[in-house]
Amino acid sequence: MPEKEIHFREFQKALQRATESMNEYYFRIGMADLEEYRYRERVYCYELYHQLRLALECFPYTLQGEMDKGGHPIIHPEIGPVKPDFILHEPKAMDANLVVMEVKPLNNSKERGLKKDLKSLTGFLDLGYYRAIHLIYGSLGRGNGGISKVINAYREYNGDSDRLNAYHGKLLLYWHKAYGEAAIIYDWERGDFNSNDK
Repeated sequence: MPEKEIHFREFQKALQRATESMNEYYFRIGMADLEEYRYRERVYCYELYHQLRLALECFPYTLQGEMDKGGHPIIHPEIGPVKPDFILHEPKAMDANLVVMEVKPLNNSKERGLKKDLKSLTGFLDLGYYRAIHLIYGSLGRGNGGISKVINAYREYNGDSDRLNAYHGKLLLYWHKAYGEAAIIYDWERGDFNSNDK
């Protein structure tokens, strides 16, 4: 098994531990005089960063959050001034980029925003990142929790089979449905979410 694949699988396990460790306060925010909760992406991401740092202790790659790629001599001309939520890499080495990750709360997963994230993630894959993860968190509380609209956006984005095949196994969709639970991965062949990573 290639070394990057071994490290990526270690990262997947760390991501599951990190998401499972997040408590309610960081997952969804209660507000004065409101019964319902709000999802706040920055609050979630800051806590996820903290939990990932704990889970990735002594890991051979560097985890960085909201790394601004505006002005990057290789990335900016190809993708634009992107700022992914997380990257796991060796700084100054384009051949040592392990993971890029975008995070989105489910209740704010509008088609336009999803397609923007997908364009950014696939752009990083085109530039040699080993894997890309789209982490959706939260639930709309009915049926399948509203995740089907995200899956449909993926299917529309990957409309032609050549594009779909190009990113098969490289662009991964995770859903962190509830606090206290680990994020689960979508299995495109089976058509459902699976808690066991391949």
